[in-house]
Amino acid sequence: MSTNIASAAAVRLALGYPFWTEVFYSMTIHEASPEQVAAGLETQATDGRNLWINAAFWKTIALEQQVAELVHELGHKIFLHPTRRGSRDPKLWNTACDHAINTLMKKNGFTIPPDWLCNMQYDGWLAETIYADLAKQEKEREKDGGGAGQGPQLPKGRQDIKEPSQDGQPFSPEQIAAFEDQVKALVDRAIANAKAMGKLPAGMEQGTVAAYQPVREPWYNHLHRYMQSLRPSHYDWARINRRAMLTHGVFAPLHYSESLGDIAVFIDTSGSCVSKAQQAQFAGHLNAILAEAKPQHVHVYYFDTQVYPGEVIEPGELDVVTKPRGGGGTSFVPIFEQLDEEGIVPAVCIILTDLEGRLPPHAPDYPVVWADVWGRKPAPFGEVIRVAD
Repeated sequence: MSTNIASAAAVRLALGYPFWTEVFYSMTIHEASPEQVAAGLETQATDGRNLWINAAFWKTIALEQQVAELVHELGHKIFLHPTRRGSRDPKLWNTACDHAINTLMKKNGFTIPPDWLCNMQYDGWLAETIYADLAKQEKEREKDGGGAGQGPQLPKGRQDIKEPSQDGQPFSPEQIAAFEDQVKALVDRAIANAKAMGKLPAGMEQGTVAAYQPVREPWYNHLHRYMQSLRPSHYDWARINRRAMLTHGVFAPLHYSESLGDIAVFIDTSGSCVSKAQQAQFAGHLNAILAEAKPQHVHVYYFDTQVYPGEVIEPGELDVVTKPRGGGGTSFVPIFEQLDEEGIVPAVCIILTDLEGRLPPHAPDYPVVWADVWGRKPAPFGEVIRVAD
């Protein structure tokens, strides 16, 4: 195993591409073994956690292409290609994934080698949609060729996607779900950090939202992932990342996350809104999320047309079953007025509601999550999470 095979490319990545850098440091880099090379690992391969590099190939390409090679493999992780194939043909799936990544890279100014698959017709398409189109083309080719011969073959991508495994066994459905949650949280955090620096890759946010949408996930997983993305993360160049040194053989800044500050939770108790069963389910899942997020304070309020006196609780102690108040109409304006009056600027404001009521004219300066129990109206701003039974 070589610890510094990608060190020069990693430094170049860190200097110009903060989004990709954050994802890169979540990977373990390996020099491909002779057995892997003999088995067909000609360039690189990834399972979303590890990245194997063929050293002989790596030495033949310029630094600019090395950076592009890293970004390409990171793209497979970001869009969950190692875990999303299902029963699809592995070679055709890899081809579809390569088109999806390379078109995004080209749009962001990376130099795409002539032998890479990059049909800009597929720009913005999901790998699943590209796969369906390629499969249709293959069927048409076979039909046109008949028994006497076949039409021109579709160009195939590199076979660089491996399914994640542990101790030689493919991931279980539970392991896949946990892995995908980790990737989504990582990508959300990387997007937020790159946005703050004004260096978010074009099409990345829309692409990941679309790619993650087909995966039906419980609302509390969505909220958990969103809460993870809110934890501030930084690179401290005054402190050396020892893991990066041991794993990648490069000097890198220490990457660390801070704990969340205050969190405000507002429960809609208007007559048309949240049942006791919904309150109990919401409280149970939010308790677990808050216990992990460990905010400094959790401020809990109830509201209808006004906000009722709140309480400060410990993370994991939310109780909305025994203390609901109110029951009239609904207005969301007092929510933000209440926080202003108390001088609270939360890390996030979570509102359990049906979104029926008077909405404020402007968004506050902090994140807002609408935990929507009905899903009938759009929110004026913030993140909407459909709280289904």
